[in-house]
Amino acid sequence: MLAKKRISLVRIFRLALLAAVLLGSVDAAFAFRFGTMCDSRGSPVNVAVLSQLITDMNAHDPAFCLFPGDLVAGFTSDAEEMERQLGIWIDATSHFTGTMYVTPGNHDIINYGNSATWRKMFPDMPQNGPDQPDSLFNEKGLTYYFDHGNSRFISITSDHELIPSGWVDCSWPNDILSESTGFEHVFVATHHPCSDLGGASGDYWQTLVSHGVDAAFCGHHHKYSHSQPSGPDTTWDVIVGTAGAPLWGGQKYGYLIVDVIGPYVEARFYADLDHDGNYDDVADSFVITVPEPGTMALLTLGAVGVLRKRRR
Repeated sequence: MLAKKRISLVRIFRLALLAAVLLGSVDAAFAFRFGTMCDSRGSPVNVAVLSQLITDMNAHDPAFCLFPGDLVAGFTSDAEEMERQLGIWIDATSHFTGTMYVTPGNHDIINYGNSATWRKMFPDMPQNGPDQPDSLFNEKGLTYYFDHGNSRFISITSDHELIPSGWVDCSWPNDILSESTGFEHVFVATHHPCSDLGGASGDYWQTLVSHGVDAAFCGHHHKYSHSQPSGPDTTWDVIVGTAGAPLWGGQKYGYLIVDVIGPYVEARFYADLDHDGNYDDVADSFVITVPEPGTMALLTLGAVGVLRKRRR
């Protein structure tokens, strides 16, 4: 019974806040929407699927999209070829109406010296990450952060030149996360999921959990799934490797839309369930964060109050 009451209160809370936002009575910084997906590689890009995913994501008007890796087939040391492949990806996503934030994957970087090419092709990525110009592990433009509304977003590359794929230097993320306590939400984007980066007990995942990161969005595994490797009320591991690369069995292409409404965060995965060629069907949804019942009740009453005043 308690669970049902909590679910009911969550729904009332969400609807009241959304209505207040739509009526312009709540600051836009208090509520926003973003999308995420990755793994669009093909020959070298699955343009047909990726382009349609972008078109259908646009219908939700997200402020930005997180795209953590494997944009292209890559695996080449030829800089001109890598530029060509990334150029195809950029063209295929050029109609996106928000801002695109990319993080490299193993097909984009690993073993082929492509970090310079990556920085050349994506010069607009934030340049506030670790700066190690004389290091093979230079992550400038690959690892970075940006802030939006009440949230901080941190891109962490798990792929570097000349070392095995699936490794994270936790020193810089730990420093940035330590400075992020003033944000209501913190989200991470990296190519590899928790299971490929040492698991729930590994340094990477424990760094996120210890700092209260809400969710890490990733791919590498060509599927959609979400879990909390460290248990309830801890960081979500959200895999959205569904943007065009060959899918794992039983999976569907699609994208995730995430709504941030103050302390409340909800995600919905869209796919083509009716086989009409459009990725506009809700295949799954889950709540990433929800306030405690007392806080949620107070916020709901406040939002309802705003609506009543607006009607007068």
